[in-house]
Amino acid sequence: MRTRYKKLRDYGLTADEEEALKERCMNLDARDIEILHETAVSSAPGIEDSICKSIIERTGYRTLCEKQMIPVNEEDFYAYRRKTLAMFYERLKLYRRWEY
Repeated sequence: MRTRYKKLRDYGLTADEEEALKERCMNLDARDIEILHETAVSSAPGIEDSICKSIIERTGYRTLCEKQMIPVNEEDFYAYRRKTLAMFYERLKLYRRWEY
């Protein structure tokens, strides 16, 4: 399946895990932000800063586009955002920083 069409459940996250992850992303510490940025670089190079800002601040594509240029369309942006979230979740578990 193409990245564009994948949802978080396609990456193996349940609805409860998805909600817990989104809640966690609103209260990240410095180490978690670093892990998120590393994840965004590996999953969405070139738009990693926009992806991180979107995840941390819960800012949408259109709001970000008003402030900066994003070199992908809205559909691709959200696909890379989901991919980054899924990979971030896996890294949090790998580093034993996931406690939910």
